[in-house]
Amino acid sequence: MDLIDARERGAALAAAAGFLLIPPDGASLEALFALAGAAGLPVSAACRASAADVGAARRRFHERVAVACAPVYAPLWEQAIRDARYEGGAWVFSVTGDAATRRVSAAYRAAGFDWERLALTPAVRASVHPDSLGVECAFAAFLLGAAASTVDASAAGVFLRAHPARWAAQAARIARDGGDDWYALAVAMAALSCEDG
Repeated sequence: MDLIDARERGAALAAAAGFLLIPPDGASLEALFALAGAAGLPVSAACRASAADVGAARRRFHERVAVACAPVYAPLWEQAIRDARYEGGAWVFSVTGDAATRRVSAAYRAAGFDWERLALTPAVRASVHPDSLGVECAFAAFLLGAAASTVDASAAGVFLRAHPARWAAQAARIARDGGDDWYALAVAMAALSCEDG
């Protein structure tokens, strides 16, 4: 990965992290649609409609991220998604075990990345984990930002292949099953940004 690629991928991952961790506003929703279009992701009329009212889009964000009893909620953490299975017409998530959390936390410490310092609302902070897709995207963007000054993006590539690239596409499928809305598009955008390439 050359310096330009590292910067572009870092920007895409930072944007993906923002879409997944920060309640939307009108500008961020338009940015999501523009980036998705540029990346070739389809944006349906239903998806656009889900963002027409920013207040409703913000409520949807909280239902998707922080309200575990909401029908559209899915725990977008590595451990839960990698072990998820579809049974009886619904996704069943494994929330036991913390191997992925330990591995990503060790990688964060080794690189000097403090995920707990991310600017999150209290509701989001209470619902994310070190192995949440948004946090893993933020970390990869952090590594690529450091790589831009050293022209060595190998650490980011190793992390992406070992973690989000292994489960982000599954997260996108699960999010899409929760509805054709802007948040499902944001998860698809994150998955595309995490692909090995």
